[in-house]
Amino acid sequence: MAGNESVQLRINGVEASSQEVLALSPQDVQRVEYHDNPSVRYGDNVGAVIDYITIHRTSGGSVGTDLQQQTNSIGLDELYGDFHQGRSQMKYNYYTNFHSYNDRYIDKQESFLFPDGHRLERRVKGLPDKQSEILHMGSLVYSYTEDDDFLFNAKFNIVKYNVHTVNSSGYVYDLDDSSYRIFRHQETPSWLNSPSIDLYMYKKLDENRSLIFDVVGTYNGNHQKNLYQDSKDGIFLTNLFTDVNSKRYSLISELSYEQRFKDNRLSLGIKHTMAKTDNNYTGSTDADTHMHNSDLYTYVELLLKCNKLTCTFGSGIAYTYINQIEGTRLNRWNYRPTAKFLYPLSKVASLRFSYKMRNMLPSLSELSAVEQQIDSLRILKGNPLLHTYLVHSFNLDYDLNIPNCDVGVSLLYELRNHPVMEQTVFDSAKQLFVRSYDNQKRFEKMDASLYANISFWKDHVNLYFNGGVTQYLSNGNDYFHRYTNLYYISQLRGSIAKWTLTATFINQFNLFFGETMNTLNKYNEWKIDYRLKKQMRIGLGINNPFGEYANSYCSENYNSLTRSSSVSHYPLTRVVSLSFTWNFDFGKQYKSITRKINNSDSENGILK
Repeated sequence: MAGNESVQLRINGVEASSQEVLALSPQDVQRVEYHDNPSVRYGDNVGAVIDYITIHRTSGGSVGTDLQQQTNSIGLDELYGDFHQGRSQMKYNYYTNFHSYNDRYIDKQESFLFPDGHRLERRVKGLPDKQSEILHMGSLVYSYTEDDDFLFNAKFNIVKYNVHTVNSSGYVYDLDDSSYRIFRHQETPSWLNSPSIDLYMYKKLDENRSLIFDVVGTYNGNHQKNLYQDSKDGIFLTNLFTDVNSKRYSLISELSYEQRFKDNRLSLGIKHTMAKTDNNYTGSTDADTHMHNSDLYTYVELLLKCNKLTCTFGSGIAYTYINQIEGTRLNRWNYRPTAKFLYPLSKVASLRFSYKMRNMLPSLSELSAVEQQIDSLRILKGNPLLHTYLVHSFNLDYDLNIPNCDVGVSLLYELRNHPVMEQTVFDSAKQLFVRSYDNQKRFEKMDASLYANISFWKDHVNLYFNGGVTQYLSNGNDYFHRYTNLYYISQLRGSIAKWTLTATFINQFNLFFGETMNTLNKYNEWKIDYRLKKQMRIGLGINNPFGEYANSYCSENYNSLTRSSSVSHYPLTRVVSLSFTWNFDFGKQYKSITRKINNSDSENGILK
């Protein structure tokens, strides 16, 4: 999506990850539904829904695997299966993604401006070091269906993300003093453990009325360590170590009612979230934070069709309560109106406009009453005095769909009044730069994008392109930044007989907020697949075959006192990958209803 809204993937109405979609057998997909005007029941920040509708079975099921290994120690593996018996279904999915590098390094530039006018300019020349991480994602699902009148779905999820080793070493040079040279070493391992249980029930009351109930319990355990050392001739100049343990428990409940009147629709709902977060900081920072928060949200949405025009009006009222036991409390009522209009200009062209207003809350980490020294010259500090702010979003889309060609243009404008963004000052007493958060003046985002999907030669060749330009205007209390970014994603796919050749070129958009810019991966990928049998295929690919895009991640901060930039170098050029996919299906079909809503929680409240 051009704005901050997300594209939600679903399988038979149940929200799914991209890994679960990749696990689908093509012969099982009956159709793909695209919802460009999704109801509020899909989520508060969902701009579009893609739902894969599959055949269902009264017996049997399917099992399969998808394996991929790259020459630079990157692996992506998946196991999946589902089994049916009468009205019941059991389904499992396990996905793992691991990386291991021995020659990753980071180059940095640092600039510090002191109150007396003296500026310290440093350059950090990175040395090859280690990084290893592994992600585990698993789910076990049971569902029971009675025709199209009743659905019960129980889903257990587990996410484990272990960043075992993240070492960053290098030599620090003073650009004004040729004799200055110190050794810097950093380690930032982290561990995440997040299981959840989701119980969902759908009941069709009659032909035009339905009721949905969903309850989710989640635990987020997060453990992070940060070691920072500056030394010269074996003597420590700075030696900082922080160990943070975070535990968060949350319970999310939602009740939704829908009434249809021919082509019109009325939706009502209420959602309640309550959570408890405990963070323990030890080492160079010694602190405990304890926070309770709850959110009560009720909404109504009305969809009306007036001749060709389709209008959707939504209104939500939310009450949020945050209590930080150390003394900070935040109580807010906020109003969330939404308006969407869809008008077909002809049989092949349509125009869409949407407006959304949101009252945004500071994150738990920004409100945290913790002060943490992160290096020899800087402190990171939360701000318990932050308050909420308004976000206005306007989006205009034009779509043209003709045989073998889909083209669209999207325009976005987003305005944030008094947003929570970073603030950096110099603490004369501590002789350190303090980075914290404050409600700044305003933040604006403007985006114009174009997409095209074109097919040639009876769909044997397909060309896809999506690209645009984004401009950010960040107006702080004592800073102003303008940042413009060009981005594109392009893919050329050709297939004949059992062979498929795919060429992908990605220059993802850069993220800018406050005074910080972060890039996402840029890469080119060429891949050839061969289908051995109906349920089996192998593939061979190569990334950045001509030596392009050796830098995986870049970050830059434009603050006038502590300007900095960093470039992370990974072994990403001429990386060869081998993939294998196998799926085996068995059983009979049946028709069933699908799930409509999904809830989750991913907060941890750790200062960052």
